[in-house]
Amino acid sequence: SQPGDTHAELPSTLEDLATCHRHLAEYTEAAKLATEALHMAEVQHGRDAPSLWRYLNELGLIYLEQELPDEAQRVFLRAMELAQKGTEKGHLTLSTLHNNLGLVYEAKGQLQDAVLEYERSRRIAEQNVGTEHPDVCLSLHNLAGAYVGLGRYADAKPLLEQALAGWRKAHGSAHNNVAICLYRLALVNQQLGDDAQAEQQLREALTISEQALGSEHPDFAQTIVAMGEHYRARRRYSEARTHYERALAILCRVEVSPRTIAVIQGRLAGCLVAEGRLAEAELILRDS
Repeated sequence: SQPGDTHAELPSTLEDLATCHRHLAEYTEAAKLATEALHMAEVQHGRDAPSLWRYLNELGLIYLEQELPDEAQRVFLRAMELAQKGTEKGHLTLSTLHNNLGLVYEAKGQLQDAVLEYERSRRIAEQNVGTEHPDVCLSLHNLAGAYVGLGRYADAKPLLEQALAGWRKAHGSAHNNVAICLYRLALVNQQLGDDAQAEQQLREALTISEQALGSEHPDFAQTIVAMGEHYRARRRYSEARTHYERALAILCRVEVSPRTIAVIQGRLAGCLVAEGRLAEAELILRDS
């Protein structure tokens, strides 16, 4: 290829690197790379180019992971405006952006707004790729998550079951999306009183997540925390404590918010108090 061609591909390469760092929970480096990719693409194509949506979208996803929903909303809305200039009204790109705006509203606690965005995403995706495509599964899964936040557990369950079946069909049973869906379905079943099914689904989610992500990934740690919560709610404090300790060992080595660490430390201390280990609990609370 010509030297100019290599230069033209650099923003895309930087965006791919940013995505890799985001998946590794290295959010500071991911944000730096995504911002650089966006600036280079703006220089190459102009600030109003519809193609910029993909760079803005990646940056927005990173901001969400950094718990910066206002920043994420700003870049997703700009991405939506640009994408609408360059695509047809029902294009799959718009489904992606509506979904990600739903994530923003959910992070900000605006659950009704999140539901509207996820429903828009679902409709566009179904029009483009049918009802069993992984993109539709994602919209179903996230819509169910908003329903959970609203306490609509019975409405959430069939959406999660449909998403789970679609992801299993598309990816097999060893994909992390299957683990995430099982995790959320387990939480719904807990609320609906089916503890045995919930525990089975959490165990399966743990196994799949560890296989798909590795034993040091923060998303795997969050599934461990969910298992700990399940045990704690059932007063199985020793089992809960073991899971909280394992999750903290992972999360203390990656970029997560201090609030997340403090919440888990508080749960761990509560288990120690319930087991009569007051001095150990006090030490943990002092550190949190």
